[in-house]
Amino acid sequence: INYCNLVLAKAPEAYKNDPNFTQSQLNAKMAEALTLRALAYFYLVRTFGEVPLITEASLTDRQDYNLPKSSEKVVLDQLEADLIKAEGWALTRYSNTVSNKGRITKTAVRALLADIYLWRNKYAECVSYCDKVIADPTLKMIEADDEPYFRIFGMKNSTESIFELQFSASNNTPN
Repeated sequence: INYCNLVLAKAPEAYKNDPNFTQSQLNAKMAEALTLRALAYFYLVRTFGEVPLITEASLTDRQDYNLPKSSEKVVLDQLEADLIKAEGWALTRYSNTVSNKGRITKTAVRALLADIYLWRNKYAECVSYCDKVIADPTLKMIEADDEPYFRIFGMKNSTESIFELQFSASNNTPN
Protein backbone atom coordinates (compact mmCIF):
# COMPACT_ATOMS: atom_id res chain seq x y z
CA ILE A 1 0.00 0.00 0.00
CA ASN A 2 2.81 2.39 0.79
CA TYR A 3 4.44 1.79 -2.62
CA CYS A 4 1.17 2.92 -4.18
CA ASN A 5 1.02 5.91 -1.85
CA LEU A 6 4.61 6.80 -2.83
CA VAL A 7 3.73 6.70 -6.54
CA LEU A 8 0.67 8.87 -5.90
CA ALA A 9 2.76 11.36 -3.92
CA LYS A 10 5.86 11.49 -6.12
CA ALA A 11 4.66 10.87 -9.69
CA PRO A 12 3.25 14.42 -10.14
CA GLU A 13 6.63 15.75 -9.06
CA ALA A 14 8.38 13.52 -11.62
CA TYR A 15 5.95 14.76 -14.28
CA LYS A 16 6.90 18.38 -13.52
CA ASN A 17 10.63 17.59 -13.70
CA ASP A 18 10.72 15.26 -16.73
CA PRO A 19 9.69 16.79 -20.07
CA ASN A 20 9.47 13.29 -21.60
CA PHE A 21 6.90 12.13 -19.02
CA THR A 22 3.51 12.94 -20.56
CA GLN A 23 0.25 13.73 -18.82
CA SER A 24 -1.31 10.51 -20.16
CA GLN A 25 1.62 8.48 -18.80
CA LEU A 26 1.23 10.19 -15.43
CA ASN A 27 -2.50 9.49 -15.41
CA ALA A 28 -1.94 5.82 -16.28
CA LYS A 29 0.61 5.42 -13.46
CA MET A 30 -1.71 7.15 -11.01
CA ALA A 31 -4.61 4.91 -12.12
CA GLU A 32 -2.48 1.81 -11.56
CA ALA A 33 -1.41 2.96 -8.10
CA LEU A 34 -4.98 3.86 -7.08
CA THR A 35 -6.30 0.52 -8.32
CA LEU A 36 -3.59 -1.63 -6.75
CA ARG A 37 -4.03 0.20 -3.45
CA ALA A 38 -7.80 -0.33 -3.69
CA LEU A 39 -7.30 -4.03 -4.42
CA ALA A 40 -5.06 -4.41 -1.36
CA TYR A 41 -7.51 -2.54 0.87
CA PHE A 42 -10.45 -4.53 -0.49
CA TYR A 43 -8.73 -7.76 0.56
CA LEU A 44 -8.06 -6.26 3.99
CA VAL A 45 -11.67 -5.08 4.44
CA ARG A 46 -13.09 -8.44 3.42
CA THR A 47 -10.76 -10.16 5.87
CA PHE A 48 -10.81 -7.81 8.87
CA GLY A 49 -13.67 -5.33 8.36
CA GLU A 50 -12.18 -2.26 9.99
CA VAL A 51 -8.60 -1.36 9.07
CA PRO A 52 -6.40 1.74 9.32
CA LEU A 53 -6.89 3.72 6.11
CA ILE A 54 -3.63 5.30 5.04
CA THR A 55 -3.64 7.37 1.86
CA GLU A 56 -0.50 9.40 2.52
CA ALA A 57 2.98 8.07 1.72
CA SER A 58 5.22 7.11 4.60
CA LEU A 59 8.30 9.18 3.93
CA THR A 60 10.13 9.22 7.27
CA ASP A 61 10.48 7.12 10.41
CA ARG A 62 9.09 10.04 12.40
CA GLN A 63 5.54 9.52 11.12
CA ASP A 64 2.93 8.07 13.44
CA TYR A 65 2.43 4.48 12.36
CA ASN A 66 0.01 3.65 15.17
CA LEU A 67 -3.20 4.80 13.49
CA PRO A 68 -6.77 3.96 14.49
CA LYS A 69 -8.97 1.69 12.40
CA SER A 70 -11.41 3.19 9.92
CA SER A 71 -14.86 1.71 9.47
CA GLU A 72 -15.54 -0.61 6.54
CA LYS A 73 -17.88 2.05 5.10
CA VAL A 74 -15.23 4.78 5.22
CA VAL A 75 -12.63 2.54 3.56
CA LEU A 76 -14.99 1.31 0.84
CA ASP A 77 -16.23 4.85 0.14
CA GLN A 78 -12.59 5.86 -0.40
CA LEU A 79 -11.98 2.88 -2.68
CA GLU A 80 -15.02 3.69 -4.80
CA ALA A 81 -13.95 7.33 -5.18
CA ASP A 82 -10.38 6.28 -6.05
CA LEU A 83 -11.53 3.72 -8.60
CA ILE A 84 -13.92 6.12 -10.32
CA LYS A 85 -10.97 8.50 -10.70
CA ALA A 86 -8.73 5.65 -11.87
CA GLU A 87 -11.31 4.57 -14.47
CA GLY A 88 -10.97 7.96 -16.14
CA TRP A 89 -7.17 7.79 -16.15
CA ALA A 90 -6.45 4.13 -16.92
CA LEU A 91 -5.39 3.02 -20.36
CA THR A 92 -7.79 0.90 -22.36
CA ARG A 93 -4.95 -1.38 -23.40
CA TYR A 94 -1.19 -1.56 -23.74
CA SER A 95 0.89 -2.68 -26.71
CA ASN A 96 1.25 -6.33 -25.70
CA THR A 97 -0.67 -9.13 -23.98
CA VAL A 98 1.65 -9.38 -20.96
CA SER A 99 1.02 -5.72 -20.15
CA ASN A 100 -2.70 -5.94 -20.97
CA LYS A 101 -3.08 -8.80 -18.49
CA GLY A 102 -0.39 -7.85 -15.99
CA ARG A 103 -1.02 -4.13 -15.64
CA ILE A 104 -4.09 -2.13 -14.73
CA THR A 105 -6.43 -1.34 -17.62
CA LYS A 106 -9.86 0.31 -17.62
CA THR A 107 -11.38 -3.17 -17.60
CA ALA A 108 -9.39 -4.16 -14.50
CA VAL A 109 -10.59 -1.02 -12.71
CA ARG A 110 -14.17 -1.75 -13.74
CA ALA A 111 -13.97 -5.38 -12.60
CA LEU A 112 -12.74 -4.30 -9.16
CA LEU A 113 -15.46 -1.66 -8.92
CA ALA A 114 -18.07 -4.30 -9.82
CA ASP A 115 -16.72 -6.56 -7.08
CA ILE A 116 -16.82 -3.76 -4.50
CA TYR A 117 -20.36 -2.82 -5.52
CA LEU A 118 -21.42 -6.45 -5.17
CA TRP A 119 -19.82 -6.64 -1.71
CA ARG A 120 -21.75 -3.52 -0.71
CA ASN A 121 -25.08 -4.80 -2.08
CA LYS A 122 -25.15 -2.01 -4.67
CA TYR A 123 -26.57 -4.32 -7.29
CA ALA A 124 -27.50 -1.78 -9.98
CA GLU A 125 -23.97 -0.33 -9.94
CA CYS A 126 -22.50 -3.84 -9.95
CA VAL A 127 -24.53 -4.82 -13.02
CA SER A 128 -23.56 -1.58 -14.76
CA TYR A 129 -19.85 -2.24 -14.25
CA CYS A 130 -20.19 -5.94 -15.13
CA ASP A 131 -21.79 -4.84 -18.41
CA LYS A 132 -18.78 -2.59 -19.06
CA VAL A 133 -16.41 -5.51 -18.42
CA ILE A 134 -18.42 -7.83 -20.67
CA ALA A 135 -18.37 -5.20 -23.41
CA ASP A 136 -14.56 -5.32 -23.61
CA PRO A 137 -13.98 -6.88 -27.05
CA THR A 138 -10.61 -8.36 -26.01
CA LEU A 139 -12.22 -10.66 -23.43
CA LYS A 140 -13.68 -13.95 -24.55
CA MET A 141 -14.76 -17.01 -22.62
CA ILE A 142 -12.71 -20.16 -23.19
CA GLU A 143 -14.74 -22.91 -24.84
CA ALA A 144 -15.33 -25.90 -22.61
CA ASP A 145 -13.20 -28.80 -23.80
CA ASP A 146 -11.02 -31.51 -22.27
CA GLU A 147 -8.55 -29.03 -20.75
CA PRO A 148 -10.32 -25.80 -19.74
CA TYR A 149 -8.32 -25.44 -16.51
CA PHE A 150 -5.04 -25.68 -18.39
CA ARG A 151 -6.23 -23.31 -21.12
CA ILE A 152 -7.29 -20.71 -18.56
CA PHE A 153 -4.58 -21.03 -15.89
CA GLY A 154 -1.75 -23.10 -17.35
CA MET A 155 -1.16 -21.12 -20.52
CA LYS A 156 -1.25 -17.73 -18.75
CA ASN A 157 -2.95 -14.55 -19.96
CA SER A 158 -5.95 -16.28 -21.49
CA THR A 159 -8.70 -14.42 -23.29
CA GLU A 160 -10.76 -14.76 -20.08
CA SER A 161 -8.14 -13.05 -17.96
CA ILE A 162 -8.63 -9.47 -16.79
CA PHE A 163 -5.65 -9.10 -14.44
CA GLU A 164 -2.90 -11.61 -13.61
CA LEU A 165 0.33 -11.40 -11.71
CA GLN A 166 3.08 -12.10 -14.23
CA PHE A 167 5.61 -14.80 -13.41
CA SER A 168 8.49 -16.05 -15.50
CA ALA A 169 10.55 -19.24 -15.57
CA SER A 170 13.63 -17.09 -16.24
CA ASN A 171 13.02 -15.43 -12.87
CA ASN A 172 12.71 -18.90 -11.27
CA THR A 173 8.98 -18.29 -10.59
CA PRO A 174 7.18 -20.66 -12.96
CA ASN A 175 3.85 -21.02 -11.11
